[in-house]
Order: sequence, then C-alpha cells, then structure tokens
Amino acid sequence: MLSDEHLTAWLDGELPQHEADLLERRLAGDPELAARIEALHLERSGLVAAFAALEPSAPPFPQMESPPTWRARLVRPIAVAALVGLAIGAGYWLGSRPRIDDWRMEVAHYQFLYVPDTLTDLRPDPARIKREFSVASERLGRPLDPDALSRVDGLTLRRAQVLGFQGEPLIQIAYTAPDGTPIAFCIMRNTAGRQSAPKNARLLGLASESWQDAEHAYLVIGGDDPGRIAGIARQIRRQAGS
Repeated sequence: MLSDEHLTAWLDGELPQHEADLLERRLAGDPELAARIEALHLERSGLVAAFAALEPSAPPFPQMESPPTWRARLVRPIAVAALVGLAIGAGYWLGSRPRIDDWRMEVAHYQFLYVPDTLTDLRPDPARIKREFSVASERLGRPLDPDALSRVDGLTLRRAQVLGFQGEPLIQIAYTAPDGTPIAFCIMRNTAGRQSAPKNARLLGLASESWQDAEHAYLVIGGDDPGRIAGIARQIRRQAGS
C-alpha cells in the first residue's frame, strides 16, 4: 500500500518522473486512491491556514500547488470527477482511510508498481530465502516449503516477505519470468472460512487467479497473460498443496 509520505511527495511534485507516471496511471482507474489524495490535500490546506494564523516569525509552511494544478496532472479527466465525487459523496473525513474489503485489489495496487528491474538484481540466495520462508511460515501459521515453491516451471524464486492487510499477515512470494515479468504468489488467512474454486480476473490490467480453502486465501498475479498465470497457479497448487 502506498504511504501518505509517497502521496504527499507526488502532491508536492517531488516524486521521480517514472514513479509519478506510475502513480498517475493508477489514479486514472482507482477512485479510492484518488480519495486518499483529496483528503491529504485538504489536510495540508488546513495546515497552511493554521500556519498563516501564527505570528509572522513562525517558519513558513511549504508551498503547495493549487488544486487545479495538481489535479490537472491526472492522466484521464474522469479521474478528477471520481476524486471529487467520491470524496464528497462518501463523506470522506480528514484522517480516515478507505477500507478495501478485497485484499486482492490491495495486492494488485502493490504489484502494479513492480517493473522488471524491481527483482532482477535480487539474487536467489538459498540461505536468505530459507530464512525468509521460515519467518513467513511462522507469521502465517502454516509451513511454506521453499524447495517446493521454487520448482515452478519458467519462474525464478526471488524472495518471500511478510506484508499485512487489515491486521492480518499477508505473505508475498515473488518470482520473475524469463522475460523479467514480476509474478507474485500471495497467501492470507481465510478468516471468513468460505471456500472458492480458482477464478481468473484482471486487476488493474494485471492477470490474476485466486482461490480459497477453509483456512487460507491465495492469489497469483502478474503480467498480462491470463493463460500463463493460470498455468503457474496450477503448478503452485500442486507443489504447495493449496
């Protein structure tokens, strides 16, 4: 999940151009992220007013762009309508954060920022990977076998890391395809207990397949080829017994 600091840097025009381009592409189809940015802008506007009320000797608050300037940087005009309409219509209040019930979309937001260079320099060191899987297994409450999960045809296992979503551990196992495409296998506890068969979906333009058993929920996501993702998911279910 993008931090408030990252979004504030974009509002101030301080992000590197390639990161700003990625963020603006996300904003074009993500009204919830747009609402966060609207709230941050309003919050910072309030701080500017508060600083103005202080004595002249107080240090100046950093200058911000006016709303038309930063909104004009959005890739599609519809994103502006979604940003304003959602913020007003949903009664978005300062300091709140949108609650996204579908963890798969949150993973998609994270995976969307990956590029081939994100993982290709991360050497698949067996000792490091074993340690990472040990930590991930402990947090998840079930064993994860790095040897089994490294035997996925056409993929190179790069790392396992512990993320989080709404207070629950979210494990991301990261791979790269031969063409450098980042692929992720993610696992969460299935707190609802509902089971579901594998289902394909396109999330933020990324191909994905998700499924659930009685204890855990799973997601494979990356690239734009649903056939490749379906094949990887079948292998992972066979290798990991999920």
